[in-house]
Amino acid sequence: MKYTINHDADECVVSVSGMITFDDHSAMKGMIGELDESEADKVVLDLAQMKAVDSAGIGLLLLLNDNLSNQGRSLALINIQ
Repeated sequence: MKYTINHDADECVVSVSGMITFDDHSAMKGMIGELDESEADKVVLDLAQMKAVDSAGIGLLLLLNDNLSNQGRSLALINIQ
């Protein structure tokens, strides 16, 4: 998994490419850490460049959602293939 984060005042757009698998646990932790530094209330995951997500990858997305939810922030997924 590779990602880039574009911040603005109201939301963060995270463009994700490749695959999300169990092996991406540390990358997801890094993403969560970067998003924790943002003050945006909404995080948008743009999945236009995603190739696949396995069951462990879905678990990582749920962890991201839980983290944001615990902070009173929202997560939206766009461009799901």
